[in-house]
Amino acid sequence: MLPPATTEGKNKMGFIVDGKLWLPYWPCPREIGGGPSCGEAGVGYHGAGKLAMHFGRLIESGESYLTVTTKSDGIITTTGNFINAINVGFKAENGNWPDGHYAGPLPGSSFKITRMDTVNNIVSGEFELILAEQNSSGNKIHLKAGRFDFKIGDCLCSD
Repeated sequence: MLPPATTEGKNKMGFIVDGKLWLPYWPCPREIGGGPSCGEAGVGYHGAGKLAMHFGRLIESGESYLTVTTKSDGIITTTGNFINAINVGFKAENGNWPDGHYAGPLPGSSFKITRMDTVNNIVSGEFELILAEQNSSGNKIHLKAGRFDFKIGDCLCSD
């Protein structure tokens, strides 16, 4: 079940892809290069309107992830639709570069911030993303009913 669309910094997110629920999951602790790293989720806000989000999922066949970052000329400082301000990357569960790796967003996508609170460090929103596979296939993927509600600066992994 998708997490509810909240705006309280509950550190939850999810979406539907290929008719299946996608929720972040990564057991603790995750070590990369000899040190701990955010596996399940990390959300950062780097002032001047720059947002960076990473949501990871470890599964039997490998890993899957979704990243959303503000474009170099993009700014997110308030609520509203910011589809033209972001870059998106998604690795499908069976992805091996460039197959199963998608980028965008493409026309028809939306990325709406429902709360941007830099005092209480909360960012919440909803999205529908259409992305193009990074090979020459012309395949597209649609991430539907997406939502997130995170404390900025938190780094999470699953228990």
